[in-house]
Amino acid sequence: MFDGIIPDEVPAGADLYAGYDDGDWSDAAELAKKFPDKIVVRVTVSAGDNAGNVLDVENGDATPAQSVGWVQRRRASGAVPSVYCSVSTWPAVRSAFQSQRVAEPYYWVADYSLGDNPPIPSGAIALQYTDTGGYDISVVADYWPGIDPAPTAPPPKPTIQEGTMYLISVTPDPTAPAGTTSTGAGIFTVDAGIVVHVDGGSLAGLQAAGGPPRVVTTAYYQALIAAQPVAGISPAALAAALAPLLPAAPTARQNADAVVAEMGAALGSNGSTTTTSSTTSAN
Repeated sequence: MFDGIIPDEVPAGADLYAGYDDGDWSDAAELAKKFPDKIVVRVTVSAGDNAGNVLDVENGDATPAQSVGWVQRRRASGAVPSVYCSVSTWPAVRSAFQSQRVAEPYYWVADYSLGDNPPIPSGAIALQYTDTGGYDISVVADYWPGIDPAPTAPPPKPTIQEGTMYLISVTPDPTAPAGTTSTGAGIFTVDAGIVVHVDGGSLAGLQAAGGPPRVVTTAYYQALIAAQPVAGISPAALAAALAPLLPAAPTARQNADAVVAEMGAALGSNGSTTTTSSTTSAN
């Protein structure tokens, strides 16, 4: 992250930027115009307002004691606030929150004594570590709450109803020997979440007990393997076998759509032999 008080001196190349939204050097709006495709962290110097992402706690701006009220005000507005301060001031800021029994905010701290590319100190979300003369550089955590969009939780893996055995058919066979090209189907049983390859001699009996195999996508089959509670087939071997069968760099959305479509079609034609409670994308 780059931050500076003169937008013309702040170069391109950062993942995000920071600027003031008030005070003598209010440049956040100009930085947002200059880098329209980047997140601009808005820093306020006034503890009496109810704006900004970060409160600047340093000489001439907010004090450690004042930061508590600002954080509470921002939280009441639905924001997730952070406080900027030097590492020398940091203990006083933390003490202010602790003494008033208010949950501490996220901290962006400054320490220019650590050299290039230093780690973020424990307890902080970002570290400003150098001043180039025209702008400062900070290292920032991959996810900064209140700044970055909230990550989307991955959908649950498919679960199999206990005691329900059914057959699935995958073409081409993902367990074909390495180096061979399989155009036939692989048949597998799924029972209580355990996936097992079916040999030809067992197929007739299994079909008599559970009906014909259900045709599924490789993405759905891969998700079943990932969800199984015990090893029926080596997950590592299956992952290697399945890799060539999957589309190049499939997105989570593409896989999820394929699974939903396949399950809908299968349940409509053979609902008595298949039961699942959720869908997933295959990674």
